[in-house]
Amino acid sequence: AALLAAALRSRGVAVWGAGDSPYVWFKCPGTNDSREFFKSLLDRCGILGVPGAGFGGGGEGYFRFSAFAARADILEAVRRLEDRM
Repeated sequence: AALLAAALRSRGVAVWGAGDSPYVWFKCPGTNDSREFFKSLLDRCGILGVPGAGFGGGGEGYFRFSAFAARADILEAVRRLEDRM
């Protein structure tokens, strides 16, 4: 989770979590529509996450990544974020 959070922070994205949690929450960059960001992230980077709107109205404008994955997969996601986001 710390690797994902660092990649997002390096892009100027506000991030929460990742310290004692396998989840990384962040503000959707460039939009307040978390479902729109989901589609954009999937199309550009081939990365899946959870739109904040799926957690209710208060989650709109935010997005969640999970670090429940093999380290190699997380490193690939970080590379894609750095190259394409």
